[in-house]
Amino acid sequence: ISNKVFLNEDGSKKKFFDAAIGGLSVGVPGTLEAIYKFHKNFGKLKWNDLIKPVVRLTDKGFYPPDRLINAVKKDKFLFKLNNDSIYKDIETNPHKKIYNKEYSKTLRLISENYRVFYNGSIALNIIERVTKNRNKNNSLSESDFDNYSTQRKPALCISLPNKIKICGPDLPSSGT
Repeated sequence: ISNKVFLNEDGSKKKFFDAAIGGLSVGVPGTLEAIYKFHKNFGKLKWNDLIKPVVRLTDKGFYPPDRLINAVKKDKFLFKLNNDSIYKDIETNPHKKIYNKEYSKTLRLISENYRVFYNGSIALNIIERVTKNRNKNNSLSESDFDNYSTQRKPALCISLPNKIKICGPDLPSSGT
């Protein structure tokens, strides 16, 4: 990605929400690859068995927890970009059970072979959705997904008073 993606045509920085909302700031999701590799190296259960409880939960539905309700209320852009979201009713009816059949289907595919996320219909769906919400200067491609892999690197750590040390993923992760 060009380092000019987050700049206006005059070279000034874009406002945060102009850069972060939509597909412009989206890259290949790495969490699934990282979880799979972590499981492969340290896991005890079969990959398929690890995902079964989540599939059951998505099939049976769930009541939104307070954290999800609060997040939906605060996200002023969510429904502008995804008007048909299953979470749309949370604001008006926060105690209604939510069913996410598409997510169930996705999890079933991933439970059989996690790479379908990076080399199959799931990747194509992500690319289509992100490209639709990006500006004309950028796009996420199949080769981005095909060639994606995680790398094991040292954590980014900071020491706090009282001998407390906090660690998380280093760049380029946005999750530290």
